[in-house]
Amino acid sequence: MPASAQHSLKPEFHSQALKAPAALVQPAAYQSSDSYVEPVIGNEAVFTDEQGNISPVSYTAGCCDSCTSGCADVCCDPCCGDCCDPCCGGCNSCCDGCGLFGGLIKPSERCFDMISPISNPLFFEDPRTLTEARLIYANHNIPNSQPLLQGGNVQYWALQLRAALTERLSIIATKDGYIDIHANNPALPDTQGWADVALGLKYNLIRDPSTQFLLSGGVVYEIDMGAHQVFQGNGDGEFHLFLTGYKRVFGGVNWISASGFRLPTDTNARSQMWYWSNHWDYEVFEDLFALFEVNWFHWMRSGDALPGVNFEGGDLFNLGSGSVAGNDIVTAAVGGRYKFTDHAILGVGWEFPLTHRRDLLHDRLATTAISDQNAGIMSNHTFFGYWFTFTPPDHPAIRLSGLFLCASPAEPFVYRSFPQYQENDKVILVMQRNHTETDLDETIGRVEGLGLKANVIVGTERTVIAAVGDERDGYKETLEACPGVAEVLPILAPYKMASIEVQPERTVIRAGNFEVGGGRIGVIAGPCSVECQEQILASAQAVKKQGATALRGGAFKPRTSPYSFQGLKEEGLKLLASAREATGLAIVTEVVATDDVELVGKYADILQIGARNMQNYRLLEAVGNQVRPVLLKRGPSATLDELLLAAEYILDAGNPNVMLCERGIRTFEAHTRFTLPLASVAWLQARTHLPVVVDPSHGTGHTDLVPRMASASIAAGADGLIMEVHPDPSRALSDGYQSLNFDQFAKTMEMCRRVADAVDREL
Repeated sequence: MPASAQHSLKPEFHSQALKAPAALVQPAAYQSSDSYVEPVIGNEAVFTDEQGNISPVSYTAGCCDSCTSGCADVCCDPCCGDCCDPCCGGCNSCCDGCGLFGGLIKPSERCFDMISPISNPLFFEDPRTLTEARLIYANHNIPNSQPLLQGGNVQYWALQLRAALTERLSIIATKDGYIDIHANNPALPDTQGWADVALGLKYNLIRDPSTQFLLSGGVVYEIDMGAHQVFQGNGDGEFHLFLTGYKRVFGGVNWISASGFRLPTDTNARSQMWYWSNHWDYEVFEDLFALFEVNWFHWMRSGDALPGVNFEGGDLFNLGSGSVAGNDIVTAAVGGRYKFTDHAILGVGWEFPLTHRRDLLHDRLATTAISDQNAGIMSNHTFFGYWFTFTPPDHPAIRLSGLFLCASPAEPFVYRSFPQYQENDKVILVMQRNHTETDLDETIGRVEGLGLKANVIVGTERTVIAAVGDERDGYKETLEACPGVAEVLPILAPYKMASIEVQPERTVIRAGNFEVGGGRIGVIAGPCSVECQEQILASAQAVKKQGATALRGGAFKPRTSPYSFQGLKEEGLKLLASAREATGLAIVTEVVATDDVELVGKYADILQIGARNMQNYRLLEAVGNQVRPVLLKRGPSATLDELLLAAEYILDAGNPNVMLCERGIRTFEAHTRFTLPLASVAWLQARTHLPVVVDPSHGTGHTDLVPRMASASIAAGADGLIMEVHPDPSRALSDGYQSLNFDQFAKTMEMCRRVADAVDREL
């Protein structure tokens, strides 16, 4: 196979096995394994095994659960190039072909993990952009003291539909269905009929997955086409204007708040209402959520349809009563929802008034069943439908018509994991060895002219340009025609700038005498927190004596407890700077907030992003705008893909000097503070050009385990170590139980040197 074609092979139909070039063989995480098996549907694509043999396998057009519940090692949707995107869920990243009807209807939002409200079901709108069908049944009990109906109940069946047109815009159909009224008043017969129909648009105004904040607004128009005998079809319709928002509060509580107006076009036929609804939910067990809701209904203006009547119909009816202006009703609801799957949710809630005024509500039991459409679930299905017309036997004047759609898989289910390649993935342009500066400038201009971002990496042998962004049709052919371009290759990994495909040469980071990534093992050592001048200076002198070339020390300390030592802040930075002046060691210290980036950068040589802030994307962008190297620590619950995507934020912002730090992950094991997975060192070095540093202090949480895990890290291939060292760990203000004293650090360094010699490395 010619060199120019080695990377151009795409998933396609094959009738026989082929031999793939070595460059096409996928990383281990993308290969079939017994531990990762997904149900899949549909067409055939190539599968590459460890020896490079390509054979046909079946795969699905739909994402697997791992892509929708958090980033995994493999994204199961071949049309979604960035399924595992930094918001942790693969939302809103699909190409035009994903979703229903060839991509006309997009998949549901996956970045915000809360549940939808149950009470006030016709007006309390979820702020997310969703594609779903929501079945609603409500049994609405009427107070016996109600003068007109004298008690009884109203039963309501409805099907709400929502369809995402873009990642922010959706169509919502919030009211339809059938109403059955049973009154205790013997003078009023039982009545049934169709409800009005409400249709509108919802637009997401603010969307920030990193802070779990969402704000949407919308407008819905209720069409008066329901049955008069069930208090529908009054007037000329009404508008519903609303704002709805979501925020994660108190750690794990989800809060949704919505406010809106019911504004009838005929103010004589209907009353005007304002409402404010609030929802809180909490996951008490896995996939089981408890909820509490409060609704406030305020009638602003009376209608004239029922003169002298001083009650209204809540969220279900608008009676146009003549004496309701100024009335307030507050209701509460308790209940829960259970997620059977990521796409099927069942909920139940009991709503009751908190105020003396009840109008038509004594209490209400509501149940909902939600089924949503994820990326590609139906894109490889066969659709068939029936047009139907239904006329209730007792009401021949009423007729309901509609289209019933069904979908069936094109192929039977098979179980298979498979490698990923997307035709529209971002690409790298490999320049010819003899290209000129004019060629390079013209190529950059063409890349940017296509709306892509050009990142130039100059290597010892070749210059490459990483073209990232939202590509346009025909971009690959356009780029291949650029002068001086040898070939255009796809970037297979979801992380582009961090991928070894973009830059095969290892990144070397230098700060003063500290170097990491160049072959020699760099050592960062020092106390967890800067406590005083004597402590930090003694630590700096001791670690330098044993071979460390960088001093760590926290001036800003994000702690689990607000009562723990929080650091000396700028005074601590000044003490670190004085230690650097005395010893020549580079300074590594953590920055915890975007407002502190400039201040910390003024004193530090290397900016550290702690594990708690690994997915603080605004902070990552802020340090990406700095010239200081960045040490990025892996979060205790983060996958390696998520770590690399976090690094991608820094690289994309313009800072190429990023070190990755493995500091342990949270598992069921309780004997160590964290579990230190040294296999991640080898995995990362096979997929990224960024240096990998290991933190055995946090990774174990025990002083006696640090020397052996530090030595094991060197054997695993770590580019550097970061260890906590304190003059007297028993008196340390933070993390003394995992800090080495000076003698222990000296013995640890000696052990590490022996291991480094054994594996032909230099410390």
